[in-house]
Amino acid sequence: MNGNSQSHSSDDQFFTHDRNQPVHYPVYPENDAKAEQGEFSKGSGTNHVWQAEVVLPEKHEPAYAYPVLIWLHGDGQNEADGIAAIHRASDQNMIGIALRGDTTVRGGYAWNADPMALASFMEALILSLSVQHRIHTDRIFIGGYESGANLALQLLLASPATYCGAAVLCPRMKSLSLPAEMTRLARGRKVLVASQLSGSPTHLIDLVEFDRQLEHLGLDVRSCYYQPTARKLTQRMLRDVDHWMISTLSSAVGV
Repeated sequence: MNGNSQSHSSDDQFFTHDRNQPVHYPVYPENDAKAEQGEFSKGSGTNHVWQAEVVLPEKHEPAYAYPVLIWLHGDGQNEADGIAAIHRASDQNMIGIALRGDTTVRGGYAWNADPMALASFMEALILSLSVQHRIHTDRIFIGGYESGANLALQLLLASPATYCGAAVLCPRMKSLSLPAEMTRLARGRKVLVASQLSGSPTHLIDLVEFDRQLEHLGLDVRSCYYQPTARKLTQRMLRDVDHWMISTLSSAVGV
């Protein structure tokens, strides 16, 4: 468990697009479902629609098999916030995918997705990305903020063969339902839980209990707690996502 108390001075500029971003572009998964104008609808008779943007490193090396971070934004945000989050985590170490929620809310979008339908979309998305770029398909991470963090964890548990880990930032613990047990494949998957402390003793107790529940399921959990700042999602928190990914990949190859 790591306790961090300071954030970078650049946090106040977060999400302001105050400097050049890596190249990003919409991606259209191709399978038996219809993909048109950047939108993907899984199955007939469903309102679940997602848009996704690929974020390339600033100095993209086509021959290098990059790890991938898929980002799910919080309520009231959109894929532009996901692009900024990926950029702040690292502008060089990964290829990112920023998704847009499927439900319109005040200020942006939210998630009303069937996790299984979204899991199928993700598989098609990763396959499409692997055709366009060299990626390491055993090094796919999924992460998110608040409601997006909840969904990221659900997707990891639903599709452990797809993801090697999930970065869960400021999760909404009270609205997250965890399974009683997991498949053998899901055991040992890496999870980063990062959250600011609210100042309430019960919040820290809730976070510790949440970590305990994840560990009880067999997940390999790392916790990072931060002192409150004006912004809940800070650059330091996102940099810790990058460091956690690097650590996860290094341990996987025995470095």
